[in-house]
Amino acid sequence: MKKRFTRLGAFLACAMSLVMFAATSVRAEEVLAFTRNLTLGTPVKETLEGDANYAKYTFTIPRSGTLTVQLGFMEGSAYSWGHLGSVTLKDLDDKSIANVSVRDNNAGTDSETFTTDIMAGQYYLYIQTECGSNRPSTFTVSTSFVDSQETVVDQVTNPHDNVANPIGFSFNKTYTGHLANNGATDIYVFENKKDCFIQLNTTNRTNGLWINLYNENDTVNREFSFTEKTQNMKVFCPKGKYYINVSRNRDYGVYTIAAKATDLVTTNLKGLYNRKGKLLNVKFATKSVEDANGYQIQYSTKKNFKASKRINVENNSYLKGFYENIPVKKKTYYVRIRTYMKDKRGDLYFSKWSKAKKIKIRK
Repeated sequence: MKKRFTRLGAFLACAMSLVMFAATSVRAEEVLAFTRNLTLGTPVKETLEGDANYAKYTFTIPRSGTLTVQLGFMEGSAYSWGHLGSVTLKDLDDKSIANVSVRDNNAGTDSETFTTDIMAGQYYLYIQTECGSNRPSTFTVSTSFVDSQETVVDQVTNPHDNVANPIGFSFNKTYTGHLANNGATDIYVFENKKDCFIQLNTTNRTNGLWINLYNENDTVNREFSFTEKTQNMKVFCPKGKYYINVSRNRDYGVYTIAAKATDLVTTNLKGLYNRKGKLLNVKFATKSVEDANGYQIQYSTKKNFKASKRINVENNSYLKGFYENIPVKKKTYYVRIRTYMKDKRGDLYFSKWSKAKKIKIRK
C-alpha cells in the first residue's frame, strides 16, 4: 500500500510540474534583457542542461517576407512524455505568431518546421526544452527568409491596415504588397480628379485576394473576390477620395496591384428617321451595361441646342439601339447623344456628347 501511495504521489508531482511549466510566461522586458542575437540563414546549435531549459533569440527584418524555422534535437536529448521541446515566434508585445513542437521518434535527429509570413520589425524565437539535472538537450535552429520586395514597408509597429495610416496610391504604377500572418490587410488611398472608370489589375501568390474599393461618402462601394493569379476589375468612380482595401481570401503572401483611369465610354448616332405623324426615331450604337448604365438623347431646333429637350434611356441587355416615336413639329432638328453612369444615390454622370446630326421633319 505504501508503494502505491508513493507512485501516486510521484505521478501527481510530475503532473503539477507540467501544469506549472505550461503556465510559464515571459514578459517583453525579460525577453529584451536575456535574448541572444540571431542571424537569419545561419544555423545555431546549443546544449541546455540543468534549469536552463529556455533559449531566446532576437532578430529584425527591414521588410516583410516569408520566414521558415526548423527546430531539431540530437539523439539522446532529454524528453518528457515523448516531447522534446518547441519553438515559438513572438513579437515584442509577447504575441505568439507561429509555433511547432518536436517529439521523439527514437531514430536520429528529431525535427519540425514552420513557415509563416510576417511584417517588418523585431521578433524573437522562444525555444523550450525538457532538459534537467543530468538530462541535457542539444538542439539546432535553422532559419531562412524570403524578402517580399514590397513597395511600401509594412512595419509591425506601424501597419497600413486602417484609413488613418494608408499607403499613398498613384495611377499607372505597380505596387507590390504582402499579406502577413500578423498583418493581413493593406489599405491604399488615392484622389480621383475626374469622373472616370478605374481598372484595377492584380496578380497574387496568395491563392486569392479580397478587394474592396470605396469612396469617402460611400456612393461607390464595390467588393471583389479574386481567385486567379492574374485578374482585373473595372469600376466607375466619380471624382473624390477613394480607398482600396486588400486582404487575403485564402493564404498569406505577395501580391501586386496597379490601376489606370479611363474616360466614360461615348457612343454615336447611327441614323435619324422621320415617321408619319411628325414622329422622330433615333438609332444609336449600344454599349455594355458595365460601360454605360444608360443614354441621354438631346434634340433641339437650334444648332447650339438652346431650348432643347432630353430623354434618358436606361440600358439593358435587350436594348436594340432604337428610341422611337418622339413627337416633334415640321421643322429641322439637331440631335446628339451621350452615355451616363449612375451611383448608389441615383446621381448621373455623363460622357462627352456625340457629334450632332440633323433631320428635317416633313410628314
